[in-house]
Amino acid sequence: MRRSELAATLSRLSIKEEGNVETLVVDGADSLARLKKELEHVKLLAWDCEGVNLSRIGSVTLIQFAIDREDGGQLCFLLDMLSPIKDQLFAFAKQVLEDESVLKVIHDPAADADCLLHCHGITVVNVHDTQAWHMTLRRCYSRPNLNLTLEAWNLPLNTHKNASFNPYKSNPAYWASRPLTETMIQVAGGDVYTTIPLYRMQIANSFSNPTGCEQACAKSQARLQSMRSLPTFEVRVPQHEVGRFIGSRGCNINSMEIALSGCITCDKNSDGNSFLVYTNLPQNEAKAIMRRETNGQVTIR
Repeated sequence: MRRSELAATLSRLSIKEEGNVETLVVDGADSLARLKKELEHVKLLAWDCEGVNLSRIGSVTLIQFAIDREDGGQLCFLLDMLSPIKDQLFAFAKQVLEDESVLKVIHDPAADADCLLHCHGITVVNVHDTQAWHMTLRRCYSRPNLNLTLEAWNLPLNTHKNASFNPYKSNPAYWASRPLTETMIQVAGGDVYTTIPLYRMQIANSFSNPTGCEQACAKSQARLQSMRSLPTFEVRVPQHEVGRFIGSRGCNINSMEIALSGCITCDKNSDGNSFLVYTNLPQNEAKAIMRRETNGQVTIR
């Protein structure tokens, strides 16, 4: 079998059906052609990214899109950004994500937007952040993950991404592994096709709450900007104190981020004790706030 025939065969085998959702891995000319055809006139889609150290010091290795089908099901595309056609995929993703006329539904776009802008030159616009909408409409002050949010709205969960799914501890570069496994395809697809029903329910819920709708829209756009527009600096925490910083015995990261008017991410390229701090505050002032928030129990360098 010639190489081109083998690639075409593998591309066809990358089509998965689950319930009323069809998932297609886009890694060759045929699957790219279908992606372009299906998204040609779309004005609403779900979007997410997977990657390694997803931030401005990392990289995107997978971009997911999901759209509604005419038969009431959904069509999910997984763009393999490590495939031989990665340049074409990034170019197409840029066209879609920078299109103001296309609404992108996502659960917490901050890290994705930061990585896409600083590593790949893509400025995402016009998002519906299901986390921001949940926090606004339900007056929630924490940042629940996607499954907790879906549960709060009585919607089906991404069952492939349960509490036992944590491959990063043994393999921080999990999303750079190839070929994509069945589990990777299921987890990545579930992060997008579950958000469109959530979007519709949130919009319906906001009809009687125009003020909440306006606030949620503003919060969505603010969260989109919350990392990519800020300067950063690195802090290191002694390995034996990391648990007091981010573990179950640690401080509340949300409250620390609020105090910093910024964000904190772990540098997964390190041994787990290096963190990237996003804030407009001077470094000395920001570090003082972090020491205060940890009650002086953590050494911030």
